[in-house]
Amino acid sequence: MKLDSHIAQRIAVLRPLLIFGIVFVHVPGQLDRPSMMGSTWFDYVSGFFQLGLFRGTVPMLSLIAGFLLFRAGLDLVPAKLYRKKFKTIAVPFLVFNVLLALLGAAVQYQTGFVYMRNLVGVEARDWVNALFGIKAVPFNYPLYFLRDLIVLIALAPLFGWFLRRRPIVGLLAVALVFGCGFDGFLLRRDSSAVVFYLGGWLALAGRDLRAADRHALPALVLLCLLCAAPMLFRIDDNTFLVYTAPFLIWPAVSLLQGGAAWDWALRMSKYSFFVFVGHAPLLELVYLGHRALLPGLPYEAFWFAGPVLTIAVLVALYRVLMRVAPRAFNAVIGARGEGDHRPVPVGAEQAAKA
Repeated sequence: MKLDSHIAQRIAVLRPLLIFGIVFVHVPGQLDRPSMMGSTWFDYVSGFFQLGLFRGTVPMLSLIAGFLLFRAGLDLVPAKLYRKKFKTIAVPFLVFNVLLALLGAAVQYQTGFVYMRNLVGVEARDWVNALFGIKAVPFNYPLYFLRDLIVLIALAPLFGWFLRRRPIVGLLAVALVFGCGFDGFLLRRDSSAVVFYLGGWLALAGRDLRAADRHALPALVLLCLLCAAPMLFRIDDNTFLVYTAPFLIWPAVSLLQGGAAWDWALRMSKYSFFVFVGHAPLLELVYLGHRALLPGLPYEAFWFAGPVLTIAVLVALYRVLMRVAPRAFNAVIGARGEGDHRPVPVGAEQAAKA
């Protein structure tokens, strides 16, 4: 089913906004629960974004992934689905997690320097988890999202059967199995299965996805209130935010349409996946550099400057690699690059490269 150009463009706009937000979620040195926060202005500002707004990024990406997969009807042709997603999801996971883990272990073995995670003298299960994220986050820890996505892709034909015949029964089954944790260690983030399924339901329902745009401002206000509440009331459980954020972010982002931020996000869209797979290792190095070379720099300044520098370096690196080795680089980022250094037009084809 052909993807509407307006929807494709919105997805292209959302992708860098979401992924750049993920970079801020992973800033080292920040507390990861509202109940552990202090009461300074910085605690509230950083908490609003890091523990609130940007926590809706992964659910939104899961919703988009499910929407695009089922909109394209890939669940009906499993062989094509698995070939395509091996190239676009599994290969980047293997390159940016497995190879990075082996490199980190080699550096630690030779120098004693522990980079991101100790891998020398550990048990076999620790190695398995580091390489593949079976029962713990992988070495390149944000890539648990890709690891979960691989599982969801494998289940997509089953999900698709329910979506086309008994969507409500399927939703209840997914919510029971994954929402209640009966899947064991199948997914790292169980809520992703529910949101992924809902994305598929939206894809097949044939609804006007821009209908909610008339409620964009109330959606933005409600989203901000939901993100502020955990900080104000010290609520650690963000389950409600996880399930509601995607449906508030979608109409809220329409407020940017026609403005400079919308155009900037369109230009940044092609860099977003590389920023996602590469930000954690680089951000760790930036943090170590901050502590070693600029110990007097206030953490508040690093909280903002560190992610911005990380994103800027990865965008520049993307441009260099796409010029000097376009085919090889395009392959390791899942065939998402343009293949040369020319600008990529934003449209359905680009948005579908999930």
